[in-house]
Amino acid sequence: MSELNDEEERVLADKLRFSGKGSDVESLAISRDLADKLLRRLDPDDRVVLSLLNVAELSVAETAEVTGWSVSKVKMRSHRARKALQRVLHRFV
Repeated sequence: MSELNDEEERVLADKLRFSGKGSDVESLAISRDLADKLLRRLDPDDRVVLSLLNVAELSVAETAEVTGWSVSKVKMRSHRARKALQRVLHRFV
């Protein structure tokens, strides 16, 4: 997580605590940058599955078709990816 500067760490912590509040353009840009940095810390397959499921909003079946994986592998990878992301995030909360 050395890629995060002090301001980004503060914004991340604030976002995690106050995720329901409105945001401005600058905050949105910082959030996207932080999400990108956090995703880069994951295994490439984990990054792919989370990006397809959460960013591209594909279904599990669609993600399986795009990746050539079985539905069960997509589910397993997404579960593991979310757990890995939680471990990274817990360092800041």
